[in-house]
Amino acid sequence: MDFVELRKSDGIATPTLSSGKVNALNGTVIDQLRARLKNLQTDPEVKAVILTGSDNSFSFGFDIPEFLVFTKEQFPESNLTDLDS
Repeated sequence: MDFVELRKSDGIATPTLSSGKVNALNGTVIDQLRARLKNLQTDPEVKAVILTGSDNSFSFGFDIPEFLVFTKEQFPESNLTDLDS
């Protein structure tokens, strides 16, 4: 399932979080967002990026139930907090 929709028009790329009612961030959403942004970095036609959310919410934040399995020490190592990689 595609949780980050991407539209491009007139040099502007608009990735839209579309992962349910509150666009909560989980591993899949973060992986898809990371991939979209990485591809946009090398797209010569893209001059600007506007990150938005579907419906009435940008994002609630992390999908808490999914992250409860991580200990405090494991969470930074999970690669879920690093969108720069």
